[in-house]
Amino acid sequence: PPRSTLFPYTTLFRSRRVGAIAPDTFLEAKKLKSIVFQENIKSLPDYMFTECRALEKIKLIHSSPGDISVGYHLLAGTAAMVYVREDLKNTFKNNYFWGYYAEVIEGYE
Repeated sequence: PPRSTLFPYTTLFRSRRVGAIAPDTFLEAKKLKSIVFQENIKSLPDYMFTECRALEKIKLIHSSPGDISVGYHLLAGTAAMVYVREDLKNTFKNNYFWGYYAEVIEGYE
């Protein structure tokens, strides 16, 4: 994959909007530095960024932490930060699932 990736809202596969990504999609994507997930992505699987050592930024364009599910091993193999809307930063940090990543969640304007 390129160094920066955006999963657009209008991505279609077999005439269906993409809502999830396979766990090995970014496996060993050693040059990937940033990625943006639009609201159509509803789940981020564990170990998705294994060996993505250059990854610095994961940006979520979601209105609520309940709009995108996450497990406890999403960031295994990377030291990336997770960016959410500034007004939702504390909501994500206090969410039962996303709270696991509270130390790496930052806000964006």
